[in-house]
Amino acid sequence: MNLPSWTQILAGLGTLSVLYILYKLYNHVFPKNPCVFTREKAKTAYKQEVPVLCGVVFMSPFVIKVQTYLRMAGIEYKEHKTADMMSSPTGKVPFLLHRGQLICDSSEIIEYLKIEYPSKTLEGDKELEGKKHMVTMIQRLLEDHFYWLLVFLLWATKEGANWVTKKYFSEVPALIRPFLVPYIINDLRNTCVAVGVGRYTDEVREKKWREDCIALNEVLGDKPFMLTHQNPSSADVLAYSFLSSLLSNQEVKTFDKLINFLKKSTPQLVAYHDRIHATYFDKKVESVVVPI
Repeated sequence: MNLPSWTQILAGLGTLSVLYILYKLYNHVFPKNPCVFTREKAKTAYKQEVPVLCGVVFMSPFVIKVQTYLRMAGIEYKEHKTADMMSSPTGKVPFLLHRGQLICDSSEIIEYLKIEYPSKTLEGDKELEGKKHMVTMIQRLLEDHFYWLLVFLLWATKEGANWVTKKYFSEVPALIRPFLVPYIINDLRNTCVAVGVGRYTDEVREKKWREDCIALNEVLGDKPFMLTHQNPSSADVLAYSFLSSLLSNQEVKTFDKLINFLKKSTPQLVAYHDRIHATYFDKKVESVVVPI
């Protein structure tokens, strides 16, 4: 009986090591249970009286949307600056931890806050009698249409994807990054095709975001707020969040043409954004690390 040589043994061990690393890598990129924060864990571990907003590292308008509501409503909160979307039950940000509850989706979070803090209802919302359908129309324009045009510019273009990789994935372990980042980017590119925006030419996409900006500008008109004259409403939470995701990230070169259009053709929107930012975002929010 011929026994294997040391070279064969080492080669076999090396092969097993590579297979093990690939197995662990696969489970990291495609975890069977990606959720780190669970509703059961929230019931026992996250009982803070002060809400903790998670996922604020990202420039997502949906993250900014919840931040804006909290600030406009005057609700004290803290931020957990996680960039790990897999820590959310839905694999998306933002999500909120509060009094043993875990709430996902920006709209659901805001509805939850309205119930938990009835005395903090936006004054502008009280003025929207007969105009609430306008808030829904603005939400559909921005979240279901304009948003996907932004996603395409940021994720489906080479220059945008390179910026995102450096901005948000630099801390991902080098061994995992070549597998994880292309997977996320390709998934979003495929989603853009599925929703239709990825099938248009650049000219058609530009025409569409121009029309969206003009429509929002016409809603604003010469008023201080989107639908009201005295106080901000839910419509302003929506409008500011999308404008801020653009105007606060002017280093993203794929946004250049859109931002220049805003400044030249809809200066009222830019002034509106700057005014709300100066009013509600002058105060820093405490950052906390939520134990996992």
